[in-house]
Amino acid sequence: MAFCEMCGRESLLSRTKIENTELLVCGSCSTFGKVIKTNIEEPEVPKARKPQIYNETVEIIPEGYGKKVKDARTWAGLNQKEFAFKLSEKESVINKIESEHLMPTLELAKKIERLCEIKIIESYKEEKKPEDNINFRDGGLTIGDIIKLKDEE
Repeated sequence: MAFCEMCGRESLLSRTKIENTELLVCGSCSTFGKVIKTNIEEPEVPKARKPQIYNETVEIIPEGYGKKVKDARTWAGLNQKEFAFKLSEKESVINKIESEHLMPTLELAKKIERLCEIKIIESYKEEKKPEDNINFRDGGLTIGDIIKLKDEE
């Protein structure tokens, strides 16, 4: 037995043309269109593939990066202007980064790490799996769930 594509009822199906669309519907729903073939077996649906889980490396800049940058800069004996020149950035950008009003881009953070020999970027692995799809063959969503019949209006 198979499920009707219109109402979801489990019964013998017939291929019916309803509003220029061929559907596999039960006997009561076949009255809404022209029957093309009767007593159709349920078509073989390939088994769904198992969702693959994959790891993704995520890089973030945690809080407290401003203090680390400022401490490393002062330890190197540089003022903000000299530090900005070595990084090819504006002095105001360095000031905002040290006061944590501006988060550096990953590219700038990597430059700072190379210049000051500090670690401000943290990376961790995140497990991801794709969202599960709706299985329409298990009595899930049908066309009847989506549209209203004219009689019901």
